[in-house]
Amino acid sequence: MLLPLIASIAAAAPMPAVINVSDAIFGPPEWTCQEQLAWAEADRAARTTPLPELPPAPRSPAPPPPPVLRVPPDPVVDTPVLWTAVLGGALPGREPLPPQPIEGSAEAIGAIARAMGRPSRGQRLRISVWGASHTAADYFTGELRRALQGRWGDGGHGFVWPAAMTNAERAHDLVLCSTQTWRSDFVGRSGGRSDGWYGPGGGSLSSSDPTDFSTVETTKSAPTGGVWREVELQALGAPTAGSLLLTVDDAATRVLDLRSPSTGLLRFRVQVPAGPHRLTLRPLGDGEVRLFGLSLENDPQGVIVDAIGVRGRTARTWLSWDAEQLSAGVAALAPDLVVLAYGTNEAADLHMSAAQVQADLRAVLARARAAAPQAACLVIGPTDRAKVVSAGKRYTIWGRTALVAAAQRSVAIEAGCGFWDWQAAMGGPGAALTWRSLSPPLVTADLIHLSAEGYARSANLLLEALTGLEGPR
Repeated sequence: MLLPLIASIAAAAPMPAVINVSDAIFGPPEWTCQEQLAWAEADRAARTTPLPELPPAPRSPAPPPPPVLRVPPDPVVDTPVLWTAVLGGALPGREPLPPQPIEGSAEAIGAIARAMGRPSRGQRLRISVWGASHTAADYFTGELRRALQGRWGDGGHGFVWPAAMTNAERAHDLVLCSTQTWRSDFVGRSGGRSDGWYGPGGGSLSSSDPTDFSTVETTKSAPTGGVWREVELQALGAPTAGSLLLTVDDAATRVLDLRSPSTGLLRFRVQVPAGPHRLTLRPLGDGEVRLFGLSLENDPQGVIVDAIGVRGRTARTWLSWDAEQLSAGVAALAPDLVVLAYGTNEAADLHMSAAQVQADLRAVLARARAAAPQAACLVIGPTDRAKVVSAGKRYTIWGRTALVAAAQRSVAIEAGCGFWDWQAAMGGPGAALTWRSLSPPLVTADLIHLSAEGYARSANLLLEALTGLEGPR
Protein backbone atom coordinates (compact mmCIF):
# COMPACT_ATOMS: atom_id res chain seq x y z
CA MET A 1 0.00 0.00 0.00
CA LEU A 2 1.01 3.65 -0.32
CA LEU A 3 1.41 5.79 2.77
CA PRO A 4 0.36 9.46 2.68
CA LEU A 5 2.61 11.94 0.95
CA ILE A 6 5.46 13.18 3.13
CA ALA A 7 5.31 16.96 3.13
CA SER A 8 8.00 18.51 0.96
CA ILE A 9 8.09 21.48 3.37
CA ALA A 10 9.78 19.25 5.95
CA ALA A 11 12.19 17.92 3.37
CA ALA A 12 13.12 21.42 2.26
CA ALA A 13 14.12 22.43 5.80
CA PRO A 14 17.82 22.54 6.70
CA MET A 15 17.44 19.18 8.45
CA PRO A 16 16.34 16.13 6.42
CA ALA A 17 12.83 14.74 6.49
CA VAL A 18 13.06 11.62 8.67
CA ILE A 19 11.20 8.53 7.45
CA ASN A 20 10.97 5.65 9.92
CA VAL A 21 10.49 2.35 8.09
CA SER A 22 10.15 0.19 11.19
CA ASP A 23 8.11 -2.38 9.26
CA ALA A 24 11.17 -3.40 7.17
CA ILE A 25 11.89 -6.43 9.32
CA PHE A 26 11.98 -9.41 6.96
CA GLY A 27 15.10 -8.61 4.94
CA PRO A 28 15.49 -8.37 1.15
CA PRO A 29 12.85 -10.14 -0.97
CA GLU A 30 14.06 -13.11 -3.01
CA TRP A 31 13.69 -11.39 -6.39
CA THR A 32 16.60 -11.50 -8.77
CA CYS A 33 17.73 -8.53 -10.81
CA GLN A 34 16.77 -10.37 -13.98
CA GLU A 35 13.24 -10.86 -12.68
CA GLN A 36 12.89 -7.19 -11.78
CA LEU A 37 14.13 -6.10 -15.21
CA ALA A 38 11.73 -8.52 -16.93
CA TRP A 39 8.79 -7.15 -14.94
CA ALA A 40 9.76 -3.60 -15.84
CA GLU A 41 9.96 -4.47 -19.54
CA ALA A 42 6.58 -6.21 -19.39
CA ASP A 43 5.02 -3.16 -17.76
CA ARG A 44 6.59 -0.92 -20.36
CA ALA A 45 5.31 -3.08 -23.22
CA ALA A 46 1.82 -3.21 -21.74
CA ARG A 47 1.51 0.57 -21.44
CA THR A 48 -1.16 1.72 -23.88
CA THR A 49 -0.97 5.47 -23.29
CA PRO A 50 2.14 7.60 -23.59
CA LEU A 51 3.58 9.34 -20.59
CA PRO A 52 2.11 12.83 -20.07
CA GLU A 53 4.07 15.68 -21.55
CA LEU A 54 6.16 17.23 -18.79
CA PRO A 55 7.18 20.86 -18.41
CA PRO A 56 10.78 21.64 -19.31
CA ALA A 57 13.35 20.67 -16.73
CA PRO A 58 14.05 23.57 -14.37
CA ARG A 59 17.22 25.47 -15.06
CA SER A 60 19.29 27.72 -12.89
CA PRO A 61 21.48 30.52 -14.21
CA ALA A 62 24.60 28.95 -15.64
CA PRO A 63 27.55 29.33 -13.29
CA PRO A 64 30.39 31.52 -14.50
CA PRO A 65 32.90 29.56 -16.59
CA PRO A 66 36.12 28.50 -14.87
CA PRO A 67 39.10 30.74 -15.53
CA VAL A 68 41.21 29.92 -18.56
CA LEU A 69 44.84 30.92 -18.44
CA ARG A 70 46.27 31.87 -21.82
CA VAL A 71 49.66 30.25 -21.48
CA PRO A 72 51.65 28.11 -23.89
CA PRO A 73 51.17 24.35 -23.45
CA ASP A 74 53.87 22.48 -21.60
CA PRO A 75 56.28 20.29 -23.54
CA VAL A 76 55.11 16.69 -23.70
CA VAL A 77 57.75 14.19 -22.67
CA ASP A 78 56.79 10.98 -24.44
CA THR A 79 60.10 9.36 -25.30
CA PRO A 80 59.54 5.80 -26.57
CA VAL A 81 61.30 3.19 -24.45
CA LEU A 82 62.12 -0.27 -25.75
CA TRP A 83 60.88 -3.17 -23.66
CA THR A 84 60.85 -6.92 -24.22
CA ALA A 85 58.11 -8.30 -26.45
CA VAL A 86 56.15 -9.85 -23.57
CA LEU A 87 56.94 -7.17 -20.99
CA GLY A 88 59.01 -9.67 -19.07
CA GLY A 89 62.65 -9.96 -18.13
CA ALA A 90 64.65 -7.42 -16.17
CA LEU A 91 62.15 -4.59 -15.92
CA PRO A 92 62.98 -1.86 -13.43
CA GLY A 93 60.92 -1.56 -10.29
CA ARG A 94 60.46 -5.26 -9.54
CA GLU A 95 62.23 -4.90 -6.21
CA PRO A 96 60.07 -4.05 -3.16
CA LEU A 97 59.02 -0.41 -3.26
CA PRO A 98 59.80 1.95 -0.41
CA PRO A 99 56.69 3.45 1.20
CA GLN A 100 55.46 6.61 -0.50
CA PRO A 101 54.72 9.08 2.30
CA ILE A 102 51.98 11.66 2.60
CA GLU A 103 53.63 14.98 1.79
CA GLY A 104 52.64 18.32 3.27
CA SER A 105 53.13 20.76 6.10
CA ALA A 106 53.14 19.67 9.73
CA GLU A 107 49.68 21.20 10.12
CA ALA A 108 48.27 19.31 7.11
CA ILE A 109 49.81 16.00 8.20
CA GLY A 110 48.56 16.59 11.74
CA ALA A 111 45.00 17.22 10.51
CA ILE A 112 45.02 13.98 8.52
CA ALA A 113 46.48 12.12 11.52
CA ARG A 114 43.73 13.45 13.78
CA ALA A 115 41.09 12.35 11.29
CA MET A 116 42.59 8.88 10.93
CA GLY A 117 42.77 8.61 14.72
CA ARG A 118 39.04 9.16 15.21
CA PRO A 119 38.07 5.44 15.38
CA SER A 120 40.60 4.82 18.12
CA ARG A 121 38.84 7.53 20.13
CA GLY A 122 35.41 5.94 19.60
CA GLN A 123 34.38 8.39 16.87
CA ARG A 124 33.14 7.79 13.36
CA LEU A 125 35.59 8.28 10.48
CA ARG A 126 34.21 9.31 7.10
CA ILE A 127 36.60 9.54 4.15
CA SER A 128 34.96 11.03 1.05
CA VAL A 129 36.87 10.43 -2.18
CA TRP A 130 36.04 12.39 -5.35
CA GLY A 131 37.61 11.45 -8.68
CA ALA A 132 37.17 9.99 -12.15
CA SER A 133 37.21 6.37 -13.38
CA HIS A 134 39.72 5.13 -10.77
CA THR A 135 37.19 6.19 -8.12
CA ALA A 136 34.00 5.30 -9.99
CA ALA A 137 35.06 1.64 -10.26
CA ASP A 138 35.21 1.44 -6.42
CA TYR A 139 38.05 -1.09 -6.43
CA PHE A 140 40.58 1.32 -4.90
CA THR A 141 38.10 2.91 -2.49
CA GLY A 142 36.47 -0.47 -1.91
CA GLU A 143 39.72 -1.97 -0.64
CA LEU A 144 40.25 1.06 1.61
CA ARG A 145 36.72 0.58 2.95
CA ARG A 146 37.14 -3.12 3.62
CA ALA A 147 40.49 -2.74 5.35
CA LEU A 148 39.46 0.14 7.58
CA GLN A 149 36.07 -1.34 8.41
CA GLY A 150 37.66 -4.68 9.20
CA ARG A 151 39.73 -2.91 11.83
CA TRP A 152 37.37 -0.26 13.15
CA GLY A 153 33.83 -1.35 12.31
CA ASP A 154 31.37 -1.12 9.42
CA GLY A 155 30.01 2.41 9.31
CA GLY A 156 28.22 1.68 6.05
CA HIS A 157 29.01 1.79 2.36
CA GLY A 158 28.50 5.54 2.13
CA PHE A 159 27.75 7.31 -1.14
CA VAL A 160 26.44 5.44 -4.16
CA TRP A 161 24.64 6.37 -7.37
CA PRO A 162 21.22 4.62 -7.41
CA ALA A 163 21.76 3.80 -11.12
CA ALA A 164 24.80 3.83 -13.37
CA MET A 165 26.06 7.31 -14.24
CA THR A 166 28.21 5.80 -17.01
CA ASN A 167 29.06 2.21 -17.91
CA ALA A 168 32.12 2.26 -15.64
CA GLU A 169 30.34 2.48 -12.27
CA ARG A 170 30.19 -0.37 -9.81
CA ALA A 171 30.12 -0.67 -6.04
CA HIS A 172 32.14 -2.89 -3.74
CA ASP A 173 30.03 -5.01 -1.39
CA LEU A 174 26.65 -3.87 -2.72
CA VAL A 175 24.09 -5.51 -4.99
CA LEU A 176 22.85 -2.99 -7.57
CA CYS A 177 20.11 -3.36 -10.17
CA SER A 178 18.34 -0.73 -12.28
CA THR A 179 16.72 -0.12 -15.63
CA GLN A 180 19.01 1.47 -18.19
CA THR A 181 16.59 4.27 -19.07
CA TRP A 182 17.40 6.57 -16.18
CA ARG A 183 18.80 9.82 -17.59
CA SER A 184 22.28 10.50 -16.27
CA ASP A 185 23.68 14.01 -16.31
CA PHE A 186 27.05 15.50 -15.39
CA VAL A 187 29.43 18.21 -16.55
CA GLY A 188 30.50 17.52 -20.12
CA ARG A 189 27.71 15.02 -20.75
CA SER A 190 26.62 15.05 -24.40
CA GLY A 191 23.09 16.44 -24.43
CA GLY A 192 23.28 17.32 -20.75
CA ARG A 193 21.46 20.20 -19.17
CA SER A 194 24.54 22.05 -17.92
CA ASP A 195 22.49 23.73 -15.22
CA GLY A 196 24.93 23.07 -12.38
CA TRP A 197 22.44 21.05 -10.33
CA TYR A 198 24.49 17.98 -9.50
CA GLY A 199 24.36 17.74 -5.71
CA PRO A 200 27.52 16.70 -3.85
CA GLY A 201 28.74 14.20 -6.47
CA GLY A 202 28.80 16.11 -9.73
CA GLY A 203 25.95 14.21 -11.34
CA SER A 204 22.25 13.40 -11.28
CA LEU A 205 19.89 10.62 -12.38
CA SER A 206 16.34 11.44 -13.42
CA SER A 207 13.20 9.83 -14.78
CA SER A 208 9.46 10.35 -14.99
CA ASP A 209 8.71 6.81 -16.17
CA PRO A 210 7.01 4.62 -13.50
CA THR A 211 8.52 1.50 -15.11
CA ASP A 212 12.02 2.70 -14.23
CA PHE A 213 13.43 1.43 -10.95
CA SER A 214 16.62 1.21 -8.96
CA THR A 215 17.41 -1.29 -6.22
CA VAL A 216 20.34 -1.13 -3.82
CA GLU A 217 20.85 -4.13 -1.56
CA THR A 218 23.16 -5.23 1.21
CA THR A 219 25.60 -7.97 0.38
CA LYS A 220 25.21 -11.55 1.57
CA SER A 221 28.75 -12.85 1.17
CA ALA A 222 31.25 -10.03 1.77
CA PRO A 223 32.84 -9.47 5.20
CA THR A 224 31.35 -5.97 5.36
CA GLY A 225 28.31 -4.29 3.82
CA GLY A 226 25.67 -6.66 5.22
CA VAL A 227 23.86 -4.25 7.53
CA TRP A 228 22.21 -0.81 7.25
CA ARG A 229 20.59 1.36 9.89
CA GLU A 230 20.01 4.53 7.87
CA VAL A 231 19.87 5.64 4.25
CA GLU A 232 20.13 9.29 3.25
CA LEU A 233 18.64 10.28 -0.10
CA GLN A 234 19.48 13.59 -1.79
CA ALA A 235 17.24 14.82 -4.58
CA LEU A 236 16.21 17.98 -6.41
CA GLY A 237 13.13 19.78 -5.17
CA ALA A 238 11.36 21.96 -7.73
CA PRO A 239 7.86 23.35 -8.43
CA THR A 240 7.42 20.94 -11.34
CA ALA A 241 9.02 17.88 -9.69
CA GLY A 242 7.17 14.60 -9.36
CA SER A 243 6.91 12.03 -6.60
CA LEU A 244 9.28 9.18 -5.78
CA LEU A 245 8.19 5.77 -4.53
CA LEU A 246 10.49 4.35 -1.84
CA THR A 247 10.22 0.76 -0.66
CA VAL A 248 12.47 -1.06 1.81
CA ASP A 249 12.19 -4.86 1.61
CA ASP A 250 8.49 -5.83 1.72
CA ALA A 251 7.49 -2.89 3.91
CA ALA A 252 4.77 -0.46 2.91
CA THR A 253 5.78 1.87 0.09
CA ARG A 254 6.33 5.50 0.99
CA VAL A 255 5.63 8.34 -1.44
CA LEU A 256 8.14 11.19 -1.31
CA ASP A 257 6.83 14.44 -2.76
CA LEU A 258 9.71 16.31 -4.41
CA ARG A 259 7.63 19.37 -5.24
CA SER A 260 9.01 22.48 -3.60
CA PRO A 261 8.17 26.19 -3.91
CA SER A 262 11.75 26.87 -4.99
CA THR A 263 14.40 24.75 -6.66
CA GLY A 264 17.03 23.29 -4.37
CA LEU A 265 18.42 20.29 -2.53
CA LEU A 266 16.07 18.00 -0.61
CA ARG A 267 17.23 15.45 1.95
CA PHE A 268 15.38 12.39 3.23
CA ARG A 269 16.70 10.31 6.11
CA VAL A 270 15.33 6.75 6.01
CA GLN A 271 15.66 4.85 9.30
CA VAL A 272 15.42 1.06 9.19
CA PRO A 273 15.95 -1.74 11.72
CA ALA A 274 19.60 -2.75 11.75
CA GLY A 275 20.04 -5.64 9.34
CA PRO A 276 20.16 -6.67 5.68
CA HIS A 277 17.86 -4.64 3.39
CA ARG A 278 16.91 -3.85 -0.18
CA LEU A 279 15.95 -0.27 -1.05
CA THR A 280 13.85 0.24 -4.18
CA LEU A 281 13.24 3.62 -5.83
CA ARG A 282 10.91 4.37 -8.75
CA PRO A 283 9.11 7.43 -10.11
CA LEU A 284 5.39 7.64 -9.43
CA GLY A 285 4.90 9.03 -12.95
CA ASP A 286 3.45 12.43 -12.03
CA GLY A 287 6.57 14.39 -12.97
CA GLU A 288 10.33 14.15 -13.16
CA VAL A 289 12.34 12.99 -10.18
CA ARG A 290 16.02 13.93 -10.17
CA LEU A 291 18.30 12.11 -7.72
CA PHE A 292 21.73 13.16 -6.48
CA GLY A 293 22.72 9.97 -4.69
CA LEU A 294 22.29 7.78 -1.63
CA SER A 295 24.37 7.35 1.51
CA LEU A 296 24.10 3.92 3.14
CA GLU A 297 25.08 4.00 6.80
CA ASN A 298 25.43 1.61 9.71
CA ASP A 299 27.59 1.74 12.86
CA PRO A 300 27.81 5.38 14.04
CA GLN A 301 31.28 4.65 15.41
CA GLY A 302 32.62 2.78 12.38
CA VAL A 303 34.28 3.84 9.11
CA ILE A 304 32.67 5.05 5.90
CA VAL A 305 34.60 5.47 2.63
CA ASP A 306 32.61 7.30 -0.06
CA ALA A 307 33.44 6.58 -3.72
CA ILE A 308 32.17 9.64 -5.60
CA GLY A 309 33.44 9.36 -9.16
CA VAL A 310 32.35 10.05 -12.71
CA ARG A 311 34.35 8.53 -15.54
CA GLY A 312 36.41 10.86 -17.73
CA ARG A 313 36.08 13.92 -15.50
CA THR A 314 38.70 16.36 -14.25
CA ALA A 315 38.85 18.36 -11.05
CA ARG A 316 37.77 21.36 -13.11
CA THR A 317 34.20 20.03 -13.29
CA TRP A 318 33.69 21.09 -9.66
CA LEU A 319 33.67 24.69 -10.85
CA SER A 320 30.50 24.06 -12.88
CA TRP A 321 28.51 22.59 -9.96
CA ASP A 322 26.01 24.86 -8.25
CA ALA A 323 27.97 26.08 -5.21
CA GLU A 324 24.98 26.17 -2.86
CA GLN A 325 23.92 22.61 -3.64
CA LEU A 326 27.51 21.41 -3.47
CA SER A 327 28.00 22.91 -0.02
CA ALA A 328 24.68 21.62 1.30
CA GLY A 329 25.26 18.14 -0.10
CA VAL A 330 28.80 17.82 1.21
CA ALA A 331 27.74 19.21 4.59
CA ALA A 332 25.13 16.42 4.76
CA LEU A 333 27.87 13.84 4.24
CA ALA A 334 30.04 15.58 6.87
CA PRO A 335 33.39 14.03 5.83
CA ASP A 336 36.33 14.00 8.22
CA LEU A 337 38.83 13.61 5.38
CA VAL A 338 38.20 15.01 1.90
CA VAL A 339 40.22 13.28 -0.84
CA LEU A 340 40.51 14.55 -4.42
CA ALA A 341 41.87 11.87 -6.76
CA TYR A 342 42.07 13.48 -10.20
CA GLY A 343 44.88 13.93 -12.71
CA THR A 344 44.64 11.06 -15.19
CA ASN A 345 42.38 13.01 -17.54
CA GLU A 346 44.30 16.24 -17.00
CA ALA A 347 47.44 14.38 -18.08
CA ALA A 348 45.62 13.06 -21.16
CA ASP A 349 44.70 16.59 -22.29
CA LEU A 350 47.70 17.80 -24.29
CA HIS A 351 46.30 21.34 -24.30
CA MET A 352 46.05 21.63 -20.51
CA SER A 353 49.15 23.29 -19.12
CA ALA A 354 50.56 22.80 -15.64
CA ALA A 355 49.51 26.37 -14.86
CA GLN A 356 45.91 25.51 -15.80
CA VAL A 357 46.00 22.36 -13.65
CA GLN A 358 47.17 24.50 -10.75
CA ALA A 359 44.55 27.22 -11.30
CA ASP A 360 41.75 24.66 -11.49
CA LEU A 361 42.88 22.69 -8.45
CA ARG A 362 43.38 25.86 -6.41
CA ALA A 363 39.77 26.91 -7.11
CA VAL A 364 38.42 23.41 -6.46
CA LEU A 365 40.21 23.09 -3.12
CA ALA A 366 38.75 26.44 -2.10
CA ARG A 367 35.27 25.07 -2.83
CA ALA A 368 35.98 21.83 -1.00
CA ARG A 369 37.30 23.73 2.02
CA ALA A 370 34.22 25.97 2.05
CA ALA A 371 31.89 22.94 1.85
CA ALA A 372 33.71 20.94 4.57
CA PRO A 373 35.70 23.44 6.67
CA GLN A 374 36.12 20.93 9.51
CA ALA A 375 37.67 18.23 7.34
CA ALA A 376 41.30 17.41 6.66
CA CYS A 377 42.19 17.22 2.98
CA LEU A 378 44.36 15.03 0.79
CA VAL A 379 45.13 15.27 -2.94
CA ILE A 380 46.08 12.04 -4.74
CA GLY A 381 48.05 12.32 -7.96
CA PRO A 382 47.47 10.27 -11.13
CA THR A 383 48.65 6.72 -11.67
CA ASP A 384 51.51 5.97 -14.01
CA ARG A 385 50.42 5.20 -17.56
CA ALA A 386 51.88 4.20 -20.90
CA LYS A 387 50.71 3.49 -24.44
CA VAL A 388 51.54 0.98 -27.15
CA VAL A 389 53.71 2.21 -30.02
CA SER A 390 54.30 -1.19 -31.62
CA ALA A 391 52.28 -4.12 -30.31
CA GLY A 392 54.36 -6.34 -28.07
CA LYS A 393 57.61 -4.48 -28.79
CA ARG A 394 57.61 -0.75 -28.13
CA TYR A 395 55.84 1.34 -25.50
CA THR A 396 55.76 5.00 -24.60
CA ILE A 397 55.90 6.27 -21.04
CA TRP A 398 53.33 9.05 -20.58
CA GLY A 399 55.54 11.94 -19.54
CA ARG A 400 52.72 14.35 -18.66
CA THR A 401 51.75 12.25 -15.64
CA ALA A 402 54.72 13.45 -13.59
CA LEU A 403 54.14 17.01 -14.82
CA VAL A 404 50.53 16.98 -13.58
CA ALA A 405 51.53 15.35 -10.29
CA ALA A 406 54.11 18.08 -9.68
CA ALA A 407 51.50 20.77 -10.36
CA GLN A 408 49.04 19.12 -7.98
CA ARG A 409 51.69 18.70 -5.28
CA SER A 410 52.54 22.39 -5.19
CA VAL A 411 48.90 23.52 -4.97
CA ALA A 412 47.93 20.88 -2.39
CA ILE A 413 50.74 21.89 -0.07
CA GLU A 414 50.03 25.58 -0.67
CA ALA A 415 46.37 25.00 0.29
CA GLY A 416 47.25 23.18 3.52
CA CYS A 417 46.39 19.70 2.24
CA GLY A 418 48.42 16.54 2.11
CA PHE A 419 49.60 15.06 -1.19
CA TRP A 420 50.16 11.41 -2.09
CA ASP A 421 51.97 10.68 -5.35
CA TRP A 422 50.28 7.57 -6.77
CA GLN A 423 52.72 7.31 -9.69
CA ALA A 424 55.70 7.40 -7.33
CA ALA A 425 54.03 4.81 -5.09
CA MET A 426 53.78 2.50 -8.11
CA GLY A 427 57.51 2.88 -8.78
CA GLY A 428 57.72 6.08 -10.84
CA PRO A 429 57.57 6.65 -14.61
CA GLY A 430 57.42 3.32 -16.43
CA ALA A 431 55.88 1.46 -13.50
CA ALA A 432 52.67 0.80 -15.45
CA LEU A 433 54.66 -1.48 -17.76
CA THR A 434 56.17 -3.31 -14.81
CA TRP A 435 52.78 -3.74 -13.18
CA ARG A 436 51.34 -4.98 -16.48
CA SER A 437 54.04 -7.64 -16.71
CA LEU A 438 53.27 -9.22 -13.35
CA SER A 439 51.07 -12.26 -12.85
CA PRO A 440 48.29 -11.50 -12.32
CA PRO A 441 48.68 -8.18 -14.17
CA LEU A 442 48.20 -5.13 -11.95
CA VAL A 443 47.46 -2.84 -14.93
CA THR A 444 44.88 -3.50 -17.66
CA ALA A 445 45.63 -3.76 -21.37
CA ASP A 446 44.91 -0.05 -21.95
CA LEU A 447 47.97 0.71 -19.76
CA ILE A 448 45.89 3.41 -18.02
CA HIS A 449 43.54 1.67 -15.61
CA LEU A 450 44.56 -0.84 -12.98
CA SER A 451 43.22 -4.34 -12.51
CA ALA A 452 41.26 -5.20 -9.38
CA GLU A 453 44.51 -6.55 -7.93
CA GLY A 454 46.33 -3.34 -8.92
CA TYR A 455 43.77 -1.15 -7.20
CA ALA A 456 43.94 -3.35 -4.12
CA ARG A 457 47.76 -3.08 -4.12
CA SER A 458 47.48 0.70 -4.46
CA ALA A 459 44.98 0.93 -1.62
CA ASN A 460 47.34 -0.99 0.62
CA LEU A 461 50.19 1.37 -0.33
CA LEU A 462 48.05 4.36 0.64
CA LEU A 463 46.92 2.66 3.85
CA GLU A 464 50.55 2.08 4.72
CA ALA A 465 51.15 5.81 4.42
CA LEU A 466 48.00 6.70 6.36
CA THR A 467 48.59 4.10 9.05
CA GLY A 468 51.85 5.79 9.96
CA LEU A 469 49.84 8.93 10.70
CA GLU A 470 47.16 7.30 12.84
CA GLY A 471 46.47 8.55 16.30
CA PRO A 472 45.52 11.91 17.80
CA ARG A 473 48.07 14.69 17.34
